[in-house]
Amino acid sequence: MRKKIREKLAKTKFRIRFYIAMAVVSYATTPLIVHADLNGTWNVLIEAIFPLFLKLGMLLLVFGAIEFAVSMQMEDALQKSRALRLMAAGAITIAVVTSMKPYLLY
Repeated sequence: MRKKIREKLAKTKFRIRFYIAMAVVSYATTPLIVHADLNGTWNVLIEAIFPLFLKLGMLLLVFGAIEFAVSMQMEDALQKSRALRLMAAGAITIAVVTSMKPYLLY
């Protein structure tokens, strides 16, 4: 009786292993279909990066304005020019981001 049960289990284990092996082989040999949408990927990238650059420009503009206000109290010419350069960099960044975004989207 035990011998029959062992034989049955051995056959069952073999069948399970065989079915798993066949599933793996059929999955491995199935060709993959890849749909590449490069325009959509580019648009997602632009939509993700450009708001960060816009916020960076605003941060530069605000930080430059605060530094300029502080330098007005101290009457330091070097600090005033540095603040004005920061404000100009922020304004240029904002202008470039807002003007280039429509041209880069598909």
